Amino acid sequence: MVGITDRLWINSVGDWGPSDPLAVPKCREEMRRRGHLAETIRKVSFDNPRAFLSQSGRFRTEVQPTR
Repeated sequence: MVGITDRLWINSVGDWGPSDPLAVPKCREEMRRRGHLAETIRKVSFDNPRAFLSQSGRFRTEVQPTR
């Protein structure tokens, strides 16, 4: 998936209805089950959202993700 994941992220927001706060961990687990690389899973669930949101001067992350 080289290049395909550069602008992709997963989140649990459902503006059109109920949100599932466990959507991201469920998706990560499903990706793992389907054989995606740990690097890809981390990229779309943590690295890409952090990079995008860090463009705002107000976004800070102090917590390291669990693997």
